[in-house]
Amino acid sequence: MGDSVEEEKRMTYQEAMDYIEEVKREERNKKELSHSNIESLCEKLGHPQRELSFIYIMGENGKSSVLAFVSEVLKAAGYRIGGYRSPAVFDQRDKIRMNGRPISKKEFCGQITRLRALGQELAWEGKSYPTFHELEMAMAFQHFKEQGCQIVVWEIDFDEWEAMAGLTPNIWMNVLTSTSLEQRERMKDFKIPFTESPFIKSDTFKVSGVRRNLERQIFSYQEYKNLTIPLLGAYQIENGVLALQVIKQLKEMGFSISEKAVYKGFAEVSLPGRFQILAKKPYFIVDGAKDAEGVQKLAETIQFYFTGKKVIYIMGMLQDVENCPLKIYSLAEQILTIPTRGENGLSSYELACIMRDYHESVTAVDSMEEAVELACLLADKETVIVAFGSLSGMGSLIQFVEKVSENEERNNIGKDSHGKKRDNYKI
Repeated sequence: MGDSVEEEKRMTYQEAMDYIEEVKREERNKKELSHSNIESLCEKLGHPQRELSFIYIMGENGKSSVLAFVSEVLKAAGYRIGGYRSPAVFDQRDKIRMNGRPISKKEFCGQITRLRALGQELAWEGKSYPTFHELEMAMAFQHFKEQGCQIVVWEIDFDEWEAMAGLTPNIWMNVLTSTSLEQRERMKDFKIPFTESPFIKSDTFKVSGVRRNLERQIFSYQEYKNLTIPLLGAYQIENGVLALQVIKQLKEMGFSISEKAVYKGFAEVSLPGRFQILAKKPYFIVDGAKDAEGVQKLAETIQFYFTGKKVIYIMGMLQDVENCPLKIYSLAEQILTIPTRGENGLSSYELACIMRDYHESVTAVDSMEEAVELACLLADKETVIVAFGSLSGMGSLIQFVEKVSENEERNNIGKDSHGKKRDNYKI
């Protein structure tokens, strides 16, 4: 954005966050994403999205993981990569990333200052004031354009397909991760708006040589032998294979991506909140499983790594928690429920009432901090504590566990999802 917003007029970060909260309060009864709204906003900006090339990643689960794999490989290959993923884990800026780093506070504030003025212009013209999601998407488009992105890897929900149709003409491909049965039934009657771009689905039949421990996973797929990834859980191998298919398609399109870049990108991928080990003795793990498919995969991963161990859950879930598989509950000795923010979130008491139909030892806890402290009191060094639910609240949980563990002088804390120092938020 540079000098387009004068320093004396630029919002502070707190002012920007206050404005975002104000917009969110005003938009409660509005449709999540409107094609006409986002198009009007992009028109005010000079249609920055038309100068970008996109890879769209859609599906029920695994979008952020596939995005991370593809982005890291392309970055290792020397390309300038923009990434748009959700939800934010630590900071609102998490969602808009350039070569893996979130948009800076200065740039974020400058973009919000400009977009607020454009939103007011649209309102004066008798058009709808943009929702925050629409403002955020426009911000991402503008930021990626200004940063000279060569490829943008973008998470998109099924409900956004229609609104995005025609808005971004340069689409390299569409990638479909795992989907629920309900969404597969929806797709039969849903007209995909990006029919001219190739559609990529996962194929794991040729995976071999799988080795797994609590540090990494190793697997082979087609010409790639002994790929190493630091993300845990069998489903991450599936996500990695899907990313390899994307890379193969890009190479066929003429992109220069060496075998070395693939190995480097896979080895360096990092994603907070996906079966992330925060501490040991006791193990403290955080995972963003929030629906039936995610919880099923979490249960399988717990069973693989920690069979026979005492397990304590810290759960914060949405209203569709009753659709989760019963298998997950049988693995825990104790369940602590915490409140979940958002329109569809459950209070700790509401969630505990539901859980008591499935488990005999359930305790409602007023806050995440209290649940962490209680879980640690109940645990011995061999216990496994697993906190899971909506990722929107995982950032504060991760930071709190880091703080508690640092006070106890554990040296494996203060790192992000798999070994890297988490310092890219101090911008």
